[in-house]
Amino acid sequence: MGKEGLMTERKYELDSYIKEFEAVVLNSFEKDGKKIIVLDETAFFPEGGGQPSDIGKIGEANIDYVFEEDNIVYHSSDKLLEIGTKVKCEIDFEHRFQNMQIHTGEHILSGIIQKKFNIKNVGFHTGSDFNTIDLEKELTDEQVKFAELKANEAVWKNEKVKCYFPSKDELANLKPRKMPVTDKPIKMVEVGTTDLCACCGTHVAHTAEVGIIKIIRHERYKGGTRITFLCGKQALNDYDRKNDVLKEATSILSLKYDEILNGINKLKAELSDEKAKYSELLSKFIVNEANLLYDKANIVGKNRIIVEFEDEISFRDVAKLSSNITEKSNSISVLLNSDVDSIKYVVSASKDSDFNCRDFANKLNSEFNGKGGGKPLFCQGSVKKCKRSLIIDWVFQNI
Repeated sequence: MGKEGLMTERKYELDSYIKEFEAVVLNSFEKDGKKIIVLDETAFFPEGGGQPSDIGKIGEANIDYVFEEDNIVYHSSDKLLEIGTKVKCEIDFEHRFQNMQIHTGEHILSGIIQKKFNIKNVGFHTGSDFNTIDLEKELTDEQVKFAELKANEAVWKNEKVKCYFPSKDELANLKPRKMPVTDKPIKMVEVGTTDLCACCGTHVAHTAEVGIIKIIRHERYKGGTRITFLCGKQALNDYDRKNDVLKEATSILSLKYDEILNGINKLKAELSDEKAKYSELLSKFIVNEANLLYDKANIVGKNRIIVEFEDEISFRDVAKLSSNITEKSNSISVLLNSDVDSIKYVVSASKDSDFNCRDFANKLNSEFNGKGGGKPLFCQGSVKKCKRSLIIDWVFQNI
């Protein structure tokens, strides 16, 4: 990117609540197919520290991504602006505030986990649907529940969140959770009595604004633990979605909320019984159908030739049926199964039939634009959909 010779003044560093501001366009250019705007000062947060960038508008330009290089903040836009003009800038504050809730919530969770369990945060990522914290060690289920409760208690206290740049002397007396090694001024974020950490992100002014902190999953990850959590409006949206599903389930099952789990387990048991019964009936059907097809097969030389469409059972069961047929002597089976835009096939042969299924499948694929293969005594694949009579006639003529 071009260097403007000036550092961009960052208005967001000590005030996360700026929604509108004015600035002068220092540069506007296109590089690698991207339109870029540089301002003399900005309240747009550039992506960093696990937090996504702000979005919004600069004049008539829509800003979809903001990033930083060499102390200059670059705004990716859908149009270029005239250099030297003063423009009105607007932050998409709904997007910004959600990130403020999440980032402050992360501080609270990470601070509590380090204080209570001496386990450090080694990674953080903010997403539109969920957020993750990566920890250096594993947490138990009980520890996760404890951390979530204490995090929400910290929210309920409504303590002040303070962002500031301490002097070198002040910094020497602080004991933050994280401290970068840099010669640049360091921004500290102090979340009430819960956390003190060097951080470049945007945060709410009081912990109550986080709303709620909900851990929805935790799992082993790279020798430690990955916590997936939600904050504020994110958590509310997630609750709404899950509550809608639960209401629909109660309606379908005609059960109360607290009866749903037992109802599902009962259905699961009933389904398992039905599957067992179906499997037994299917096995009997395959044996009977194999005998029926073998008995009515066309006899060519020493072999019995079976060519049939079997659309009433799954393709996996068609394969079982074909194998069952060719367990009998001097038999060649070509079973077909119609799909939406193709015809699936299984070709099998008994050992004493002297028939090569692989050679036949190759011819079938070539004739009907198909694909598939296998072994000399068993092949399967699919061909382009066509009239049933066409493929059946071809099979009998070429088998």
